[in-house]
Amino acid sequence: MKRFWSFVPISIVLLASFTLLLLSSLEQPSSKIVDPLPTKSLMHRWRLTNDGARQVSMSHTENALHLDVHEPNPTGPYIRIYNYALSFIPGQEYTIRFRARAELPRRIITGVQWRTENLSTSLPLENEAVISISNEWRTFYHTFTAKEPWGNVFFEIGRAYRTIDLNSVSVKAGKPDIVTVIADILRDNIFITFIIIIISIFPIYWKNKVFPEWKNVFLLLITIILYVDYWVFRSKSTNWNMYVWAFPIFLADITGFFNLFFWSILFWPSKKKSPDQNDNELILKIDGTIFILILTINEGVSVLRPTIEGVLKSKKQFENKYTEQQIRVILCNDGLVGKYPQYRSVAQLAQYFGIEHIARETPGGAKAGNIEHARQFLQMSQHDFMVLFDADQIPRPDFLLKVMHLFEDDAVGWVQTPQSYRNLENPFARWANEQQSFFYDVICPERNRVNAAPICGTNVAIRLKALEAIGGFPQNSVTEDAAASIRLHPDWSSIYLHETLADGLGPVDSDGFFKQQKRWARGMIELLIFGLRPGHRLSSRQWIHYFLSSVHYLRGLRDGLLYFGPLIYLLLGYSPIQNIDELSLVKHFLPIFTISHVLIWVYYGNRLTLRAIILSFGAFPIYINAFFNILLRKKNNFEVTSKQIMKNSNNYIIYYYFLILIGIVAIIKGMYLECNIPVLLSMFTVLCGIISLSSVIFLDYKSRNIKNNPEVMV
Repeated sequence: MKRFWSFVPISIVLLASFTLLLLSSLEQPSSKIVDPLPTKSLMHRWRLTNDGARQVSMSHTENALHLDVHEPNPTGPYIRIYNYALSFIPGQEYTIRFRARAELPRRIITGVQWRTENLSTSLPLENEAVISISNEWRTFYHTFTAKEPWGNVFFEIGRAYRTIDLNSVSVKAGKPDIVTVIADILRDNIFITFIIIIISIFPIYWKNKVFPEWKNVFLLLITIILYVDYWVFRSKSTNWNMYVWAFPIFLADITGFFNLFFWSILFWPSKKKSPDQNDNELILKIDGTIFILILTINEGVSVLRPTIEGVLKSKKQFENKYTEQQIRVILCNDGLVGKYPQYRSVAQLAQYFGIEHIARETPGGAKAGNIEHARQFLQMSQHDFMVLFDADQIPRPDFLLKVMHLFEDDAVGWVQTPQSYRNLENPFARWANEQQSFFYDVICPERNRVNAAPICGTNVAIRLKALEAIGGFPQNSVTEDAAASIRLHPDWSSIYLHETLADGLGPVDSDGFFKQQKRWARGMIELLIFGLRPGHRLSSRQWIHYFLSSVHYLRGLRDGLLYFGPLIYLLLGYSPIQNIDELSLVKHFLPIFTISHVLIWVYYGNRLTLRAIILSFGAFPIYINAFFNILLRKKNNFEVTSKQIMKNSNNYIIYYYFLILIGIVAIIKGMYLECNIPVLLSMFTVLCGIISLSSVIFLDYKSRNIKNNPEVMV
């Protein structure tokens, strides 16, 4: 019964929409009417006067009256067509209804010329109206009061050349009825109508869970339909005469389709369930040793101390339950090869806590090299397990208890847990935490459902048998964790435990944030080029997830084009689009804008915050820099995210001031241009970019002036 009532509102909406469309196709008889065009028998009733235009022709096609102006006279009178000798009742209201389109957006004039008026000398006439038409069919109305019993319906075309089409021209007594007007609007804006219907019925489906297994199919089909419509619209409105500039903007504009399409696949229903976070009472069978590696290079004693304390607490709690399990804690210190002065104090800290300390003397491989050196030095076997923590990641006491029991299945190669920042009193860290939370709270749980959860470098436990099968962590990538995951996933299962079991330190200023984002961007783009080649043996869904994670950082190119495109248009007048009017833009852009936000609401809820979006867009100069570093084959350096605010370290921030300054100049110039939709939309886009770029500067300033912050030092 519940399912039955869920269909009632749907049926009402659909029935009302189709009824209006049906009624719009019915012509009501009237004695005062010009029969709908085109009709051959009516051709003699329409007259064309070109008045100086040298090549003008009028003809009819199957669906429209067609006017073609080949070679106009730019200084001559306007071109006109008119239907003559129509009878009216003086004092009564009439409505001219017609559909029209033009090859280029333009304005035309329609009205009635009475017998006592001279059309060539009496303009403007009392009963005329100026109509703006575009390159898409639209319905127009013009209501007037009859002055005389005889008159001619006319259309003033103007001096511009190209083509104009008219259809369904009629004159009826009275004002247009509401049913006809609504039906015309629905017919002219079919995709907006479609979206209204979808928005009406979608919450009902979702709330009552009618056919929940089809909800992703439903959303995907809607997305494809609306984006195909937008593609066609954008391809027609693209200024292909400037293809060198217009084509990249066109690609940047439509890449949103690919994101939505693949994200829909990402959230496709799967039967695999996430592990029970509270089920840690299973019998643990580990024959080997658990090696806990704390990785450090230049973080210092103040950062490492709480991490070591957290590791020891987790070790103790685990040993209290599994008394025979051997656990070794090792501090892997790369400070010696990095030539950092705090190297000796870190070694003394390990001695103070009674844990093992390893420092390699031969550099290479960055973080992966540090791990592999420890694995070889400690002679870990395939029966052992490795738990990795970055220097700032403080595990909670129950970390090992909640993670290690998940290895009961011998096919499990690793168990990954989220990363979370604890220094949220720092503005930069707080915003960065929201940005990365989207990955750990939304993306990773979905990846886990299709056995695509990646190794994220820290807060992870790995079966050494799996790692040895690929020869250890790859040392030729700055994102060694993702590179290892791609090699492991064809043969091993992964588990993402969606529970925060460790807390770290986020970037505390722009320098730390830029280094982090640049390292991730470079590593993932390199994986896209070199790691996802044919022969990877990943499943289709696994490949899509790794592809999305890699291509995400190419968004810097897209966001950069979407910022510079409007900026260059405002400053230099180079427009990547043409032949576009306000209504057409709304008709085709509003549906995809709506469905995009519906998808965000359905899939992400409040987990994708505005601050995360702003910070991601504001990072586009860094992503572009990483891309061109790869393109130019610049040296691949591993840059650690700084845990301290250092003076004079914000080297990139000067570029942000430059981009903001250019944007402000463009907006000021836009204020002096003709006020139209392209100019306003360009100014709005540039303004959004300025806000995002300014947010990075604002966060950097606030972070550097924060007081009483024990986590960072200036």
